[in-house]
Amino acid sequence: MTMSLQTSMLLTRAENPNAPNSPIRLEYGWREVGKALTKVLLGYFILVMGSIAGGCLFLVALRGRELEILPKGGSKNTVDVLIIVGALVTGASSLISYGMVMAGKWRCLMSAPERRAAKWLMFTCMLCMLVGPMMNVAFSVFGAGADNFRAIKKGYDGVEDVKFESIGAILQLVGFAMSLSSTVLFVLFLRAVGSCFNSKVLVSAIHLYLLYLALLVGGTVQVSLMGPKTLMKPDIIMALSLGWLGFIVGYVFIIVATRICIFNGLNRVQSPLAAQGLT
Repeated sequence: MTMSLQTSMLLTRAENPNAPNSPIRLEYGWREVGKALTKVLLGYFILVMGSIAGGCLFLVALRGRELEILPKGGSKNTVDVLIIVGALVTGASSLISYGMVMAGKWRCLMSAPERRAAKWLMFTCMLCMLVGPMMNVAFSVFGAGADNFRAIKKGYDGVEDVKFESIGAILQLVGFAMSLSSTVLFVLFLRAVGSCFNSKVLVSAIHLYLLYLALLVGGTVQVSLMGPKTLMKPDIIMALSLGWLGFIVGYVFIIVATRICIFNGLNRVQSPLAAQGLT
């Protein structure tokens, strides 16, 4: 993906990437990193589309008669089939998305240089992305973690029953923190990429995004500690929903911006012969 607008050049600082001591000329994996980010974006796109499709099927199954989408005298089997299909669509899209995102990040890990700790940030990101969900699943099946999971399934009425007094429940919380940390580490990897290409605009945007994420997580935790009555207020629900929607939009934006930064920077790099005027 290339951009003809002059504003795209803001993503890379105007300096000579063809200098003999420029590390960009010696790092051959950046183009693969750009392609890997495309795969990551495609994986998230499949997740969003699958979730929307599955949610629509659930809505039709549960509210179809009220919305006059389904006939009021329709068979119960129709509702069951819609629920099953909705669950299959949501589950399949989640698995495909997870696989594509993991494949894209693995490609980033294999192709990124060690400069600015880019490779190690991606390695830690993938480690948290694998271990975090495994801990969540494992400690949501047995012991106090399973009790917390059942309490959360009750909705607002079960929030007060959630406790973190045992080792299993604490490890369940650690697994959730690791899952969130994988996102933060991936953003830090994107920051390292922007730093490698000397993109002050991209690095500054990622700093602002991380500050926004910290405030959002802190605000969400603070509201959650106020109890179920606070969470049920429409203005609180709307504010949190808009806040997390902004998180998703910003996340996609910085991935796209990093991809543009990579290819803009690579397009300005000439071969050694061309740089010396020998071709």
